[in-house]
Amino acid sequence: MLARLFFFLIPIFYLSQSVYRTELVQYTDGLPSDKVFGTFKKDNFLYIYTQKGISVYDAYVFVPHKDISSSVYFASTDQQSIFLEESGKGLIKLNNVHSKLEILCQVNFRDSNPNNDHFENIFYYEDKVWSTDFNHVKYFDLKTKKQKSFLIDKKNKDLKFNFQFIPSKKGLLMFSKFGIFEWDRSLDKISLVKRQNINSATQLGNDIFVTSPDAWLGKLDEQSVIPKQVLLTTSAKFVQQPISNNLLAFYDEHQVSTFDVKSNKTQTIVQSLETINNVFYDSETRIFWVSTNNGLLKVFKEQNKILSINLNKPVPKIIADIVEDPLGQVWFADQQQLIYRENIDKQIETFPISGTPTRLSIEGQMLYVATDVGIFRKKINDNEPFEKIITSENYKAKLAKVWDSKIWVLPDSGPIRVYDLLTLKELPAFLNNNKSFFSINLFNDLVAKGDKMWLASWMPQDFGISYFDKKSKAFQQITKIKNNHDSFIADYYNRAAFLQNGNVIFSAYGGWNIVNPDGVIVKSMNTREFKIGNDNIQGIAQDSKANIWFGSGEGLYQFNLKNDKTTRLSKIDGLASNDVTQAFYLTKNDWLYFSSEYNVQKINLKTILRTELINVLKLTSIKANNENLDFGENEILKFKEKELNQLDFHFSALNFADKDKLIYRYRINNEEWTYLGNEPKISLVKPVAGDYLVEVQVGDNLGNIQPRTLKFKFDISAPFYKTWWFWLLSLLLVAIMTFRFTYFLVQQEKQKGILKKRAKENENKMLRSQMNPHFLFNSLNSINSFIIQNKDKEASRYLTSFSKLMRKILDNSQKETISLKEELEATKLYLDLEAVRMEHKFDYNMMISDDMEPEEVSIPPLILQPFLENAIWHGINHKNGKGHLEIRFSRDVDNFEMIVIEIEDDGVGRKKAAEIRKSSTHKSYGLEITKGRILGLDKRNQVDILDLYDENSVGIGTKVLIKIMNRHD
Repeated sequence: MLARLFFFLIPIFYLSQSVYRTELVQYTDGLPSDKVFGTFKKDNFLYIYTQKGISVYDAYVFVPHKDISSSVYFASTDQQSIFLEESGKGLIKLNNVHSKLEILCQVNFRDSNPNNDHFENIFYYEDKVWSTDFNHVKYFDLKTKKQKSFLIDKKNKDLKFNFQFIPSKKGLLMFSKFGIFEWDRSLDKISLVKRQNINSATQLGNDIFVTSPDAWLGKLDEQSVIPKQVLLTTSAKFVQQPISNNLLAFYDEHQVSTFDVKSNKTQTIVQSLETINNVFYDSETRIFWVSTNNGLLKVFKEQNKILSINLNKPVPKIIADIVEDPLGQVWFADQQQLIYRENIDKQIETFPISGTPTRLSIEGQMLYVATDVGIFRKKINDNEPFEKIITSENYKAKLAKVWDSKIWVLPDSGPIRVYDLLTLKELPAFLNNNKSFFSINLFNDLVAKGDKMWLASWMPQDFGISYFDKKSKAFQQITKIKNNHDSFIADYYNRAAFLQNGNVIFSAYGGWNIVNPDGVIVKSMNTREFKIGNDNIQGIAQDSKANIWFGSGEGLYQFNLKNDKTTRLSKIDGLASNDVTQAFYLTKNDWLYFSSEYNVQKINLKTILRTELINVLKLTSIKANNENLDFGENEILKFKEKELNQLDFHFSALNFADKDKLIYRYRINNEEWTYLGNEPKISLVKPVAGDYLVEVQVGDNLGNIQPRTLKFKFDISAPFYKTWWFWLLSLLLVAIMTFRFTYFLVQQEKQKGILKKRAKENENKMLRSQMNPHFLFNSLNSINSFIIQNKDKEASRYLTSFSKLMRKILDNSQKETISLKEELEATKLYLDLEAVRMEHKFDYNMMISDDMEPEEVSIPPLILQPFLENAIWHGINHKNGKGHLEIRFSRDVDNFEMIVIEIEDDGVGRKKAAEIRKSSTHKSYGLEITKGRILGLDKRNQVDILDLYDENSVGIGTKVLIKIMNRHD
């Protein structure tokens, strides 16, 4: 900023005791172009037209109109619409920077008519947009949409500059270098009023003031005569907005000045090395906006509510104390051995004193001063020198207080001294406190009213609040009073002051306490609890509105007793320093005087906390994915979640003068407030779908929240997979699938139950089939036959084999799998018994491949017997001659885990056996049950029964091919 201010010569000028400050806004601050042609206000926004179009400024950001990017030299507004000329386009109308533009009249450089080439000096009046073009004045009628032009001067074609419109009773006055003209609305004609070269004109009340090219300023009288009132240094133009009822502003190429119409005096406000193009004065914010070729200059009055007092001190010294006397005069104690008096005319008077003053006190018409060498006094209403009344030989006086016809002196150390007010003699035995009370404590302040005096002290072994008890003639500490002990802020108390209700407030390191007349602590303020920036609380007082004011090492604070709210004033508000721990005094008219590091200041507490907010808060711009969006007032913007990465909202209180003192906060959908500090921007990254209501509030650094709340809404739609109907359909689909799956599981469980039941039945049937009655009956008959024939050995062998077979069948039927070895043992027993029963009508052979270990192969139990029984009794039994059975075990060539079992007989075949079975009533289910068991264990298992034929197609046996997975159980 310092580098930019180099281009402006800005001495400190005073106007009505006010200082003007300047700030330069340039391209580096966001201004679209440093070449600025003009500004105006609309809807509280500042509109700026430059070499790169028109933009709106809210004191924080610039938002350009996206369709206007060329030079805009002239613009005007009727506070509803904006009218401007963009180079190469023509006369344009728009509502704001976010609205679409409407071209009212297009420029046409190709035809012979010169009156549609330019629209300069634009001015809106009575539904007509006036402008100039070469040597014509013209208007565009917004109602009829027609244009009309009037010739001003045939010879001259230069109306571009120095042309003003001012409304009149008849219609419209026009001021130019060719003279003064007037448009009569009733005749719709323009006539010459006076042939005179006019540089600029403006209106103040009913008066019209003009300037001329030859540098004079005057007022137009009723006969259109212009007396030369003021001679200017150069030709100037008026700022069209008056400063006040008596004050106008004007500018030339390099400075801005004011003109007082009553005194005819001019005053320079600001000077510039850059060319000034235009000046706009905003009466609401009291800011001059100066458009130059090197940026936009903001010029405004220093509205300083905290005033510095010039004591004309020769050497910087700390002001130790301040008091007010009954006449309203304010006294200052300077450690330079000087006492100052600000009289009722606010003039500063100086009185030397032969000692370094520490504290001041007033009693009636007398001022008492405590110094390092004693006590001095003087009358408040004369100019006589100070009189030394008490000499302190072995102590330095900190404070002298008159009460109860005595002078009470607080020393820098040691006992409190008491003197008779009339004789000025010390009363050494007056106080009855013990010696330790005076030796270990440090006394800081005395206040007295009526029959009570209070003492603020540092008491290392107690708490430093005491009162004087007249009966005992001793200071009594209030620690003995019930419930006080836990309410003390600290043991080091600095200052004391009376409140309006008779209570006393004591400041301390760490806060303050309020004590009622009976000595009971009724309120406490802790610096940590109330987030006070510094524990060193010194001066303290109460204003007429019952607010507590106190100074600290980090600023000046107000405490509102009604709501326990604190407000801080600091350097940003005009304090010379944030260290307010020196002199401190509040006058009866609510003027607070205080000193801080070589400075004395005063504040009118009745006005200091008035807010500068103008109760305006507006949405400036909306950016989606860093792109500016057009929007209308109260429009609910709609976005798609999947397309939105970031959403930025810029808003402003449009307080161009004190934007650094503003504090913004917002909340969304009535949630907790989020504080933004002084940056009015909300950024939402990857916002989720939903309906949003955003509320924004602004307050100042003093804690004032303005009434107006900015509210706006926007909607973010979710992708289809996040919509409620999608989730409803999904839940419905899940419910259906869950129901179907549950139903399937239930059915599966039912099916499993049925299968288990069937499996159990099959096992029972299989067991019964392997122990069928025929087999059992014939086996027992065979045993009986051996016994009858006295073939005991044969009977014994048969019975042993039979019993072994029965045991194996019973044992194996309880297992899910058995080894191939166990199955072979049972099969051999069965075949041997059947061979005996059939008188050895067949023999058999069992073969196992070399790559198979019977102990390592697991198969279901009881699967061979039904196929063997069928081969013996339905194949070999009906054969003439001896039969043969081949049983082979091997592994499948394609799957090593697949066991291949082949049972081959040379019986009559299935066809012949079927013919024989027709005459039999017995039906066997064992074969089908076993086949079902094998196929049900694994879908890869196979059971095939093949018929064997000779070359004549005569059946010569059957082959059963079983493929079953090794179960490894």
